[in-house]
Amino acid sequence: VALIGCGIYLTTLPSLRDWLKPIRSLELVSSRWALVAGLCISIYTLADRQGVRLVSPVTYNLYIFALMALGFTPYMLLTHRWRTARAEFRANWKGVSGTGVVNIVNYLVILWALTILPASYVSAVRGSSIIMGAYYGWRVRGEPLGSARIAAVFLIVAGITSLAVGG
Repeated sequence: VALIGCGIYLTTLPSLRDWLKPIRSLELVSSRWALVAGLCISIYTLADRQGVRLVSPVTYNLYIFALMALGFTPYMLLTHRWRTARAEFRANWKGVSGTGVVNIVNYLVILWALTILPASYVSAVRGSSIIMGAYYGWRVRGEPLGSARIAAVFLIVAGITSLAVGG
């Protein structure tokens, strides 16, 4: 878990040389957002853990998506963004639908994992989506990968591997 946390921390730094400057790196907006993201991951992982203790992962998943729809629908209607959403769905319905299915399946896997593994392990691996974000930024958007991001990816993969092998 510590390796994964260090890897996530490294992704926020401008260069690998700055890894010993944690206080200075908090001047960066990206570092502060990374801390907020980590806090949010911890909070909603613990909430999900409690939820799957009360009901099955499938039932909990249905409740969560229903609550999101109930909360999001008034916002869409009041801000008139439903027109934009409708146009986007019409233009890209396959991609939008596919993304929805992948999100539901991904969330079910996380909920299932919370029924058999400690929440700290699931939370750490859940935060590893940074690897995919770094890859996407590098390959699709042409962003520089840099030594800090490369080191971060190796630390995150090492942390996940140690959790998988050593428990």
